[in-house]
Amino acid sequence: GAIDLMVSGGTAPYSYNWGAGISTQDRSNLASGSYTVTVTDANNCSQTLSASISTLDNAAPTLIAGIISTCYPNISAAQAAAIAGTTIQDDFTSLENLIISVTTSGTCPATVTVTATDLCGQSNSVTYPGLCIGVSSAVNIAPEASNGSSDCETQSTALQAWLNNHGGASVSGSGIVWTYTTPVFILDCNTHSRSASVTFRATNDCNNFDETTATFTVTDLIPPTANPIAPTNLSCNGGIPAPNVNLVTGAADNCGTPTVAWFATSDNMGAGCPGSPRIVVHQYAVTDVYCNTTLVNQTITLIDNLPPDFTAPSNITIEMNAGCTYDASLMVTGDVLTETDNCTPVGPGLQAVYTDVVTPVTNLKNKFVITRTWRLTDACGNSAIPRIQTITVQDNTAPTFLSTCPPNLTLPGVALESQCGAYFGIQVKPGYGDNCPGANINYTLVGATNTPGPVSGYVGTNVVFKEGITTVTYTVTDAVGNTASCSFTVSVNCVTISGRLIWEHNKTTGVQNGTVTLTPSVPLISDLSDINGNYDLTPTANGIYTIKPVKNINRFNGVNAADATAIYNHVNGMMLITDPYKKVCADVNRSNIISSQDAYILTQALAGNPNALLAFSVFWRFVDAAFVWPPPVSNNSVPLFPSTITVNVSGSDIIGQDFYGMKIGDVAPVWANPANAPELAPLTWVVQDQTLVAGTEIDLAFTTSNFNDLASYQFALDFDPTQLQFVDFQPLGTLPMNLLDNFGAYNAELGELRHVWAAASNMTLADGSSVFKARFKVLRGGQRLSEVLRLDDSQIECKAFSETTASTEVRLVFAASVGTEVPGKEPNAPELQLIQNRPNPFSNATTIGFILPEACDTRIRILDVSGRELSNYERRYTAGYHELDFRMENAASYGMLFCELVTPQGTRMIRMMTVR
Repeated sequence: GAIDLMVSGGTAPYSYNWGAGISTQDRSNLASGSYTVTVTDANNCSQTLSASISTLDNAAPTLIAGIISTCYPNISAAQAAAIAGTTIQDDFTSLENLIISVTTSGTCPATVTVTATDLCGQSNSVTYPGLCIGVSSAVNIAPEASNGSSDCETQSTALQAWLNNHGGASVSGSGIVWTYTTPVFILDCNTHSRSASVTFRATNDCNNFDETTATFTVTDLIPPTANPIAPTNLSCNGGIPAPNVNLVTGAADNCGTPTVAWFATSDNMGAGCPGSPRIVVHQYAVTDVYCNTTLVNQTITLIDNLPPDFTAPSNITIEMNAGCTYDASLMVTGDVLTETDNCTPVGPGLQAVYTDVVTPVTNLKNKFVITRTWRLTDACGNSAIPRIQTITVQDNTAPTFLSTCPPNLTLPGVALESQCGAYFGIQVKPGYGDNCPGANINYTLVGATNTPGPVSGYVGTNVVFKEGITTVTYTVTDAVGNTASCSFTVSVNCVTISGRLIWEHNKTTGVQNGTVTLTPSVPLISDLSDINGNYDLTPTANGIYTIKPVKNINRFNGVNAADATAIYNHVNGMMLITDPYKKVCADVNRSNIISSQDAYILTQALAGNPNALLAFSVFWRFVDAAFVWPPPVSNNSVPLFPSTITVNVSGSDIIGQDFYGMKIGDVAPVWANPANAPELAPLTWVVQDQTLVAGTEIDLAFTTSNFNDLASYQFALDFDPTQLQFVDFQPLGTLPMNLLDNFGAYNAELGELRHVWAAASNMTLADGSSVFKARFKVLRGGQRLSEVLRLDDSQIECKAFSETTASTEVRLVFAASVGTEVPGKEPNAPELQLIQNRPNPFSNATTIGFILPEACDTRIRILDVSGRELSNYERRYTAGYHELDFRMENAASYGMLFCELVTPQGTRMIRMMTVR
């Protein structure tokens, strides 16, 4: 029950005291009885109230059915079991005061009802249906359980199915409950099976039961598996490993994890050598839980097939002794102390042995070479690589002289073999000896007299020693090159005549290869001047002698068309030759008069005229250097001069007999400093190129370019005489020249033509001027003219000169022609061309040629591969061939360049390559 107070009046808040510390307005869950509460307001005014609670039982007892057996022998037993199994509760009436009643209906099945009634007469019931009263039936199993079996792989499912089917046993009746004992398997290794005996029990509702027993057997006949163990190969017995089950890997079984154990070891006790290997087999057993076993072998093969090793003693050099023998024993040359082997211990069974091959040699100081071959074999017959020890036996004992060398000698010189000398005569020969046989003696002469090398034996009595001091060295050499030497000198004194041939041009340079003779003498005494012009003559006896120099080689050395111009200038009184030596050079025909005939002969000789070459037959003339030239009779006269020197030989050397050499025809002055000479553009001849047609005749017009202030020129043409046949030359009147004086076709059948022109003063021709023509008959066609015609420098230089002898080169350029007549132009006028530069490739300088069909403004640009302009040249040129010298620092760094020619007639471009 509960009491809830309603309070009014006084001053809130109120406080309540029910006792026992309860201070609330209401009180719940009270049993029946009387209660008091004191209520106090905020002003501490209080009032005590009283109340009572009474209760009423209006709920029936609660019954809960339990679990009881289903079979009873009689009704009392069933009713007692039902009352005992029922839980009864009531709110007011105690259990002992409740009225419990039980009723039963039926026998099997029967229903037992339990009813509880409280003191207020309220009741409630529970029932237990499906009971059997008065029944006690037995259980009979038929058929009995049968034995079961399976393999290990299906054991789990097969066993459970057998158990669930209680081994195939059966019981009639209802309410049967089957149970079985836990299977405990026993292993039988003989049959590789495990068996368990199981008892099955069948119990009915009345706890009657029957039992049957059967056996379930699990069999596994599949052995386990494992990875094979790789064979082990050993090279020595000392390393046989003990059994190790960890080497067995991959052990597996169809039913569980197998165990691994060492099983056995076998050993064939072989020697362990290639012919008798030792084989040890460790055997491991891999066994599963059903006693199935697989054996795994570890095969260890021991074969000592490794060769031993050693180090041969170092190469050594030993020496021959005084008795010419040697000691090559091991105490001297060394023994092997480093034998090693993987099996055989060092000792008597492991000792290196050797064999010797002795080879005699005569190289430097070597006498013999002993090739000692060391070999080593172990107990199994394995052999190490043979090692070679080279023992060089040297003979370092030098020979000795048994007597001293002859004393220094002084011999009087006489004229022998066109020179001064003396015979050696009979002299003392020093003896010699050596520790080994085979020594020999030789001699060398060094100084005034020289031998090209050692001469075997002693100096003979007929050996000639030249004037001066000669050192004689005797050398004794044994068989291996040991030497001993001694020396003495032989001095020869002769009377000599010496001097120089000096070039008159600078009074300093010597004239080389001049032949200087001394007359009278039998045999003829002569000497060839050296590079400095020095000569040396030895007369045979005292007396009066004449010295005469002659040089008649290199006719055109220093001679060219400029010399003809110089002679013309002198004859015409324009630039007189006043030097008496040069006047002799100008007198080419040696008439003692300088005339235009000399210039003509010189020009014709350059052109190859045989008659002119006969007239120009003396190439050098010599004059006594002490000769004083008399005053000239006239400008053109050449005075007589002494070409020899007479000397009186009376016993002393005669020195200083010098001559000035005058190169005939070499008249034109030479620039002292070539860098100061005027720079002339190359004289260029332009010829129209064409394809040769057999059987036709072609006229080649030679037009000029850069013919500026020139007084002379010369060049030779070379052509293929199997392709072309020369017909004639034709002067065109542009320059003063004629066919006989200025052209040479004397070797035309050999493919050589020459053209020489010289005038007294400079001349200038417009570019493109035609000077002469050359006519050829084409013998064989198909080739271009430029392939069979070229300049030839082999006979005369291709040069052009001004009247002041400034020089430049002569070039020949082949130009393509238009080939058609155009109004306003000459027939076959040249077309616009940009000719490939030369040289190409180039490093920092090259020449670019081009041909213009008419005078015009031009622009030449040099570009790199990106099109960037590197140089630009603009000017106006006349028609014809022109050249541009292009220079560029670091040109090689650009690789490929382009040259572009831009004119009103069109644009041309070529590629140029640079190199380092």
